[in-house]
Amino acid sequence: MEEFKTYFDRYTVAFDEFISRTELDLKTESAEYRKLFSEMENIKTQFPNVRSVLEDYKDTSLNNDEVKALLRVRDIRLQLERMETKAMFYAGGRELYLYLKKLNIIK
Repeated sequence: MEEFKTYFDRYTVAFDEFISRTELDLKTESAEYRKLFSEMENIKTQFPNVRSVLEDYKDTSLNNDEVKALLRVRDIRLQLERMETKAMFYAGGRELYLYLKKLNIIK
């Protein structure tokens, strides 16, 4: 008897691509997302130590301005993640709708 496998078990790569595509769509379609993302990148450019901490995981001493910048980047990242989660939710709902329509469960 064949073991039952979910979509996620069988198509991990396809699911990862689905997530990446959804995030890319958000980046291209949402002015608010682009604005926040740009602000975050500008902060990391202005404060190289903040970038080092976040991207290179370097144990670096930060001055007061760098700590404030790090906290702002964290806040922006949380906003971006909320937007991404919402986009994933709607994308999943859209996929479910199309799947049920394909099966003629809904018209």
